[in-house]
Amino acid sequence: MVYFHRMMAAYFFNDYQLAGRMSAKVTQMQVGGPEVWVPYRYFFKGLTAWTLAKVTRRRQYRRAGRAVLKRLEKWVKNGVVNCHHMLLILRAEKLAALSSKPDRIQEAFDAAISATARIGVLHDRALANEMAGLYFLRNAKRKSLATTYILRARACYLDWGAHGKVRQMERMYEHLFESSRSSSSQSSGS
Repeated sequence: MVYFHRMMAAYFFNDYQLAGRMSAKVTQMQVGGPEVWVPYRYFFKGLTAWTLAKVTRRRQYRRAGRAVLKRLEKWVKNGVVNCHHMLLILRAEKLAALSSKPDRIQEAFDAAISATARIGVLHDRALANEMAGLYFLRNAKRKSLATTYILRARACYLDWGAHGKVRQMERMYEHLFESSRSSSSQSSGS
């Protein structure tokens, strides 16, 4: 269970290499424990796999990501409703890793974010917004769209009480927060 929580924390704090090492340790362990955590173990293993697939372009991570997607698809098909939003987030991450169609990727992230909002999973909504923001910041060069997602992620993390994550975001995306503040002060001053 410790490796899973380290993997999850590492992913939330954008330390994908550590998340990958912890994912390997979680894979070696027999998956058991409280049923509520089993889907989350696979979810974060999938997130880590797709993120590392984007960063490293290694096939092993794409295979691992696809395996997790298949498992979640099966669970959703069998009525495990608390996995649906996870499946949508993973599908969006898969598209972000493999596709070059920003509009399609935006639709996938928006569907995932809407699903998290419907069921009230604030930390996953924060994460999905941040992931969408990172994609548009790094790949599609759509800064205003990236800023919107990052600001929403920050608000969700703040509502969730993840103050350490909020501080990290304020350091990482300082330029986005500054441009957002300056544009809102210009519009309120006119």
